[in-house]
Amino acid sequence: IEKIRTFIDGWNDRCHPFTWTKTAEEILPHAARQRTSDARH
Repeated sequence: IEKIRTFIDGWNDRCHPFTWTKTAEEILPHAARQRTSDARH
């Protein structure tokens, strides 16, 4: 548990906010496309 807490504390010290690199218009068509695999997990 101590090692996990050390990792989390270190991660939080050097974290940075997520920055979108594409516009919604560039992302949304990919999110709506049909999947080719019919695997049902």
